Amino acid sequence: MSFNVKQISLVGFCAAVGLSIYFLPKKAPAGILKQMPTAKVDTSFSINDYQVDAKNKLDSVSIAKLNSWESLSDSNSLRNISGFWASINNAGLSAYFVEKLALKDGKVESWYNSAFRYLMASRNSDKMGEKLYFTRKAINAFSKVLELDPSNLEAKANLGVCYVEGSQVLGTQPMQGVLLLKEVLEKDSKNITALINLGYFSIQSGQYEKAIERFNQVLEFKPDYIDAYIYLADTYQRMGKKSEAIKVLETLKSKNKNPEIETNVNEFIQELKAS
Repeated sequence: MSFNVKQISLVGFCAAVGLSIYFLPKKAPAGILKQMPTAKVDTSFSINDYQVDAKNKLDSVSIAKLNSWESLSDSNSLRNISGFWASINNAGLSAYFVEKLALKDGKVESWYNSAFRYLMASRNSDKMGEKLYFTRKAINAFSKVLELDPSNLEAKANLGVCYVEGSQVLGTQPMQGVLLLKEVLEKDSKNITALINLGYFSIQSGQYEKAIERFNQVLEFKPDYIDAYIYLADTYQRMGKKSEAIKVLETLKSKNKNPEIETNVNEFIQELKAS
């Protein structure tokens, strides 16, 4: 069972208000515990062609700004270019120019920002060659963060997410990523990124009780974490436990102060009651 329209709108709204749902996969990874076949995808993706295509959709004023910044190629210009592409929701090009900045300044922060944006680009892509390129770039950049700062658990957790989500296009074992997430929890049992993603991946592999355990752990550490309520309710729904799902959503209502989220939660509850 996949998310229904109301659940998707709830999760989407959480992302819109800047919550950590950005750490969650948009699509289910294909079989967490299965050996994946060798990737057979189009590897002819070109970031230069991708940039040209994106520029062709812009107005003349925007193109002039970009050309001006690109002619300078200093750190501030690279930040401006990346910010521009981010402002129109092109995570791939935003990541590309932050990576250029990282190569220039060598800072952990720049590498992390590049990696995270590449991960978002991978999630947003439905073209296999493009997804493979962005996944590999995200893995490379998160790995660079860990070279510079081995204690960076957020980078390690997100590297694990890359391996799980990208397992199909990479042709690798998703368990490689799961083990990285578990290593993070061994060092920090309250790491939200690791817990929420392990919970989500448990849903996709049919381990519903394990998913519930993970989401409840998140809520134990952070009782106002909206995303965990949504995924917990979804897990109960998948198990056919509608009353438990409704109870979770009622709890979310009591903790939420955003009227738009409350409206969506109410509609979701009504759908559960009617189904």
